[in-house]
Amino acid sequence: MTWTEKDKILFSTINAFGEDHLEAQIQDASKKFVKLKRRPEFFVVVGYYDLDKNEFVWQNDMNKMSADFVKKGYMPLFKTNNTLNKLFKPVVKFDRKDMNVIPYLLEIINAKFSVIRFKGPKQYIYALTIVDDAKETFKYKDFDAAMFIYRNYDEIEKKYGANKVRKSATRKHIKKERV
Repeated sequence: MTWTEKDKILFSTINAFGEDHLEAQIQDASKKFVKLKRRPEFFVVVGYYDLDKNEFVWQNDMNKMSADFVKKGYMPLFKTNNTLNKLFKPVVKFDRKDMNVIPYLLEIINAKFSVIRFKGPKQYIYALTIVDDAKETFKYKDFDAAMFIYRNYDEIEKKYGANKVRKSATRKHIKKERV
């Protein structure tokens, strides 16, 4: 799969917010899930990241359900569905540094549910569930503001060139935008 500069900007934005706001939340929910005495009412495996093949493999048609959910409720955040269509294919090839893009995206759009992670011998398995007392630390308005560059990539590229867009979309810039 070929990723464009615009796709990579989305990945870096999601990764930056995920590392800063969601990773601790996912780890906390995963720890609480393991300690549960009984299975929660809702639990579904969404997919796994294969460490040998560097690909995310969706399970249980969660790619289709997630795509529909995002397209119906979150299109203003993304403006176009070009990158989303690639992310919601049954198998998505990523560099390892981007392996959390899909789980972070699921955590962003599913405030009611928690993403939990399990480490297997050659993969990370991700599921959605409801964990009592899971702390929501994500600030949607801040993420929406950081998505400005991704949303307006085509216009910015035409006006200033791809090199300027790339420099503007660095992690440093994203952090400044959130302040």
